[in-house]
Amino acid sequence: MQRKVILSKRLLAMIALTGDVHAYELQGNLNLEQRHYVSEGEQQPEQYEATLSFQPELYYSQGDLELNIKPYARVNSLDNSKSEFYFKELNLTYTADIHEFKVGINQVFWGVTESQHIIDIINQTDTLASVDFEQKIGQPMLQYTYYANEGALQVFLLTHFQAPLYASDDGRLRAQVPVDPALTEYQSSSGKNRKDLAIRYSSQLAEIDYSLHYFNGIQRNPELQYSPSHSALAPFHPTIEQIGLESQLVQGSWLFKLEGYHRHASHNYTALTSGFEYSFVGIFDSQWDVNAIVEYQYDSRQDASLAQGQNDVFIGARVTLNDMDGTTALFGVAQDLDDTSTVSGRLEMSSRFNNSWRWRLEGWMFQTDSASEITYFARKDDFVQFSLEYYF
Repeated sequence: MQRKVILSKRLLAMIALTGDVHAYELQGNLNLEQRHYVSEGEQQPEQYEATLSFQPELYYSQGDLELNIKPYARVNSLDNSKSEFYFKELNLTYTADIHEFKVGINQVFWGVTESQHIIDIINQTDTLASVDFEQKIGQPMLQYTYYANEGALQVFLLTHFQAPLYASDDGRLRAQVPVDPALTEYQSSSGKNRKDLAIRYSSQLAEIDYSLHYFNGIQRNPELQYSPSHSALAPFHPTIEQIGLESQLVQGSWLFKLEGYHRHASHNYTALTSGFEYSFVGIFDSQWDVNAIVEYQYDSRQDASLAQGQNDVFIGARVTLNDMDGTTALFGVAQDLDDTSTVSGRLEMSSRFNNSWRWRLEGWMFQTDSASEITYFARKDDFVQFSLEYYF
């Protein structure tokens, strides 16, 4: 998200009362999206949909305590299931020297690669908000962080599982057979009330920034099983154990990145994404910067219906104009190396009109001839989307 510079706002909001310093900040954004699907879908012929979302943010601090509140509301013209309200953040943080304690709903991001973030497992993905898996639902948790000179240790107790959101029969970008959330089952006898645990250690070795993690809990993305009696897909969430790594190394104009995990579930498997970026600064004697991106995606399950990025390569570029409006563009293509007919492409552009208004243009293309591919359901769902955002 593009944010205004908030340091000055916080300084202006500081009030000295009885020797204590209080700081508050209220900001947020209102976003209107208009999406046009290139063709009629496999399940839904409607080619237009509009989404209006609102996300205010309230920050308040007093001494060693901080309060963060970030609700999120969304209304969609096509699919009622996309009309949602939830908290992305609603938490209280206490900091004491090298110790930090957080309780409440929070968002935690893990990952370093561009094409996908396979180790980002703490929060549930809001797949109805975007198709790049970047939008997350807030996760209730207790979080402890220990900061040391050589690194940071984080411990997360996740107290309630946030179930995924699914498109209804009226929606697009959904499986041909609809998913029925009422049929959701869990491997754990505690269901969505199971207490999940995650531990993460971040540090630096020579010039390599790295993080190691361990996760024991409910798998965020479900296994979808067909229920003949309901003519619908029933989500099943197994309990998993996962160990993972993320790292990056900067060498001049080169940035090398890696993230991967080994997961123990009904059977063991490994997944990774690795690649590099190369920066061209001031290309063609201009003020433009271009980052060329190449990444390889691997999943050992060898089943195209289970994993996106099973044996794929992503090639793309990020263009930064370095102008007063903050104009940027990202485009790329992911090619399946086992099936040349399976390819997906993306385009993202954004710029400011002024300090309060910003526009975004996004486009996605999905192509495959193989019914076994996980993206087969979206082969007729190519779309272009224009967004207008107001920040306050």
